[in-house]
Amino acid sequence: MQEPSRASGLCETFAVKGRLALLLACLLGGHILWGALRIPGRVYGKRLQQVRHYQQVGGPGYHLDNRHRQGADLLRMLLAETSPDCILLWRGDTRGAIEFVPPIIAPRLLVAEDACPANATHLFERPLAHGMLADGSSGIFVLVGDGDRLSLELR
Repeated sequence: MQEPSRASGLCETFAVKGRLALLLACLLGGHILWGALRIPGRVYGKRLQQVRHYQQVGGPGYHLDNRHRQGADLLRMLLAETSPDCILLWRGDTRGAIEFVPPIIAPRLLVAEDACPANATHLFERPLAHGMLADGSSGIFVLVGDGDRLSLELR
């Protein structure tokens, strides 16, 4: 009787491994399909509704104009009135509405007021955000975080 050649043994090994890989791929595909079918359609609808709302009201309105947080109009004004390369000073609570400000105002930087010298007009070679308020007063803007509300003061 002849012994099986080494080449035929390798072929059998690869065939078994190939069938095992195919079986694992089928099981993985079935698992993904089963998971996708279990997600209710309203989840997709709700997420699409959230995306449309964000597109309509923008970042400030989406994150700050709701029953919990306020300050979207203030951020819209700052975005319109300040240059993209400026630094906006802030003080107050570190939690609440102020947490949403940095990504909304980007590329502007949000820097603690204490980190800026009193008479400075520039910091890190960037101008400090400045302008005029509705009452006619002007100066360097300081954003104040008071829990879930934002306000603007002048320095």
